[in-house]
Amino acid sequence: MVKSADRVIEILELLSEAGAGMRLADVREHLDLPTSSAHGLMKTLEQKGYVQLSRENKRYRLTPKVLELGNRFIGNIDLSEIARPIMEHIREVLNETVNIGVLESTDVVYFAKVESNKTLRLAAYVQIGMKLPAHATALGKILLSDLDPAKIEKLYEGQELQRLTENTITSFKRLNQELKQVRENGYAYDDQESTEGLRCLAVPIRNHENRVVAAMSVSVPAFRLDEKYAKKIVPLISQGAKEISTGLGWKENLMAEAPST
Repeated sequence: MVKSADRVIEILELLSEAGAGMRLADVREHLDLPTSSAHGLMKTLEQKGYVQLSRENKRYRLTPKVLELGNRFIGNIDLSEIARPIMEHIREVLNETVNIGVLESTDVVYFAKVESNKTLRLAAYVQIGMKLPAHATALGKILLSDLDPAKIEKLYEGQELQRLTENTITSFKRLNQELKQVRENGYAYDDQESTEGLRCLAVPIRNHENRVVAAMSVSVPAFRLDEKYAKKIVPLISQGAKEISTGLGWKENLMAEAPST
């Protein structure tokens, strides 16, 4: 490592945890820096606009310029680029079709897809850019489950839940019960609710604010997806979704601060 670069990063991380700011002597002591080095590094950061010195209490604090870097990073994130190798790994392990969807009003928009190469896979049914009613899919249930119930009620105001198969949920009471179960389980299940003969399991993809911004699912012909197979799929896609979420700036300790619904 380059020592000066390492020290700059340590200073920024240290100040990020010091709400009231820190004096130069405290920074020097905490990081075990020579006085001349500490002074030079802090002056450089101040001149570059990343820290500011309070003339009143002589404490250094971070400036909003640090936040600007984070915002630029977030704005340049490509979800599909992050997700693709992880989806391909899941496909290699299971040889089943993997999808990612995002919420658009009351629909799921299929955003990315990696197909199984099995002969029977129902792959042609879902294509990138296609929309399906959120309440009828595992992806949609995940995405809806992150919304406040009042927002869900407003989204569906004046609407009926479209029936796609005999198994589709068409009652708002039943949908709310299902979403509650999804929040408790951390995954969603679609038992031939959008397509006869197709079952899906889905998990959330979160961003740096711990919000669910997308969902990832595995689609399996109904006869292949039994309880034993589901117990193999859920941990695999949950780990994959965590890796994608980490690429979006999510940290696991945010789960303790998850927004209430």
